[in-house]
Amino acid sequence: MHSDHGMEHGRAVTDQDQRSRARAELDRQLDRLMNDIPGAEKVLLGAGDGLKLSHTAMPQDDADRMAATITGMLSLAQHHFKDRNGRTRQAVYEHDGAYLFVMHAGLEGADLENTVLAVEVSISADVGLVGHQMKMFIRQLEESLVITARHPNLSPQQ
Repeated sequence: MHSDHGMEHGRAVTDQDQRSRARAELDRQLDRLMNDIPGAEKVLLGAGDGLKLSHTAMPQDDADRMAATITGMLSLAQHHFKDRNGRTRQAVYEHDGAYLFVMHAGLEGADLENTVLAVEVSISADVGLVGHQMKMFIRQLEESLVITARHPNLSPQQ
């Protein structure tokens, strides 16, 4: 039973418990996104500093590399448009065998403002559906990002 006094099942709820729950919820949300996109192969939520927050369907080393890559990709696109007002919202990369969608997922003005979502899909995927599902996911994720931003101890996965 959860109470407002930081107690659960007769013990104090620690910051570690809260971080674990927040991370588990992000993992569940990413799993749902992957299941909602036919042809999805990899999904990753990364911090603006190039570290992963959560990922699915890939080894840790691949997730680390992808997190660093996607933040750099979005940063390069933003730099290209530096003379325009606003922010780069999305970049799509096409490879012979796959697409990589990279989308800004952070809340403006929040600690996680530069959060980035990436989805790698097979070349046969419906690109319109991928973009749509990612946007819907980000809308649903906003509440989790607000909660995470309120808990500064929830750092990217090491």
